[in-house]
Amino acid sequence: MSFGGGGSGALPAHEHTNLPLDGGPLDFVNTTIASLTANSMTYSDGAALQELTIGGEGAALTVSGGVPTWAAAGPAGDVLSAILVMANSTTIGDYAQPGSATCSSAATSGTATVTITGVFGYDLDLYSGSTLMGGEQFTATAALAGQTLAGCSAWLKKTGSPTGTGYFRAYDSGGVLVATFGSVDVSTFTGSYVEYSSGTVSATRTIATDDRIVFEYTGGDGANYVSIENAASCLYDCPASTIYVKYSLAGSWHSVASNDLHMSFTYYNIPNPCSNSVDDNTATYWQSATETNPNIYVDLSSSTTCSNIAIDPNSATTETEVTIQSSDDAISWTTQRTILTSNWTNGAWNYIRFNILAARYWRIYGNSGNSVDLAINEIKVLNGVTDANVRTLHGHIPISSSDTSLNNAGV
Repeated sequence: MSFGGGGSGALPAHEHTNLPLDGGPLDFVNTTIASLTANSMTYSDGAALQELTIGGEGAALTVSGGVPTWAAAGPAGDVLSAILVMANSTTIGDYAQPGSATCSSAATSGTATVTITGVFGYDLDLYSGSTLMGGEQFTATAALAGQTLAGCSAWLKKTGSPTGTGYFRAYDSGGVLVATFGSVDVSTFTGSYVEYSSGTVSATRTIATDDRIVFEYTGGDGANYVSIENAASCLYDCPASTIYVKYSLAGSWHSVASNDLHMSFTYYNIPNPCSNSVDDNTATYWQSATETNPNIYVDLSSSTTCSNIAIDPNSATTETEVTIQSSDDAISWTTQRTILTSNWTNGAWNYIRFNILAARYWRIYGNSGNSVDLAINEIKVLNGVTDANVRTLHGHIPISSSDTSLNNAGV
């Protein structure tokens, strides 16, 4: 049968229902004649379209009982703000204590000296073809471990007429030369023991585990040689410090257990070392020497996804600008934030946000370019983020690496 309206009138509108065509309006906005309230929206209940009228001013669209509805907005007013709050915390208990810290320098306050004293009465002879060097080895538990040497001395004498130069040196646990503190002309020695010093230090060495601090002489012979005064018992820091000798440049090192040499060690007094920044004690602090680009970095032991760092600065800081940098290898660094120190509060936790990322090392880097001090009581990093996928998949405005305010929200 043909499709016709019968007569000359226009074909009336129709609606989609289970009823036969009856000429009623199609209840769908912007398609044909509609019966919706202004600014409302439609949704399906599984059987037919339903209308949801516009909510009140500032209301947020949510779901209740499986049905879309309007509700009062949260504190930030949208889903974006909730995501950002997830990536931020101002509760210090949420932050991890780094395992260690490494700094560019530490301010010194004079020097201190340790001298091994007691009854000696023995000789350790040094000459070519025999023992070439002797000194003290310091284990990880030694009193001088971790101290930075400013020089050393030894009680020395000569037999015959040795010539040439003797050296005060540091070797590491593998026997590699790591520092030469100074030298002396052995021909000036006398036949009795006298203290000879490294003099003006040309190098320093922070004593690491099993370092050997020695006097070395490679000249002479069995008739013309140098001797270091020796004790047949342990006189200092036993057994963490003990004699270590080497018989030839190509030979091996040998420990002389429970013996000590007559030596003296001068080290820099560092009242505020970099380890103070990660000792979980805001009453102690690290302070750099006065230098350009003073900096300190912490090690989280493994790559950790995070978005905040907490810094408790010390008022001794004269640096005016720092950058917060991340790294996976403590060699290549990427700036995440730039902060003016005038914006932080000394003696309190300052929570600094950045775009979420994974890194093992975090550095606070003095960036003004001036010769200044940087001092920090404590550093912590927000604990590893377990919902990283949620945060990274939901878009948000990036946090600027150049905005110098503390709590840059990125919005």
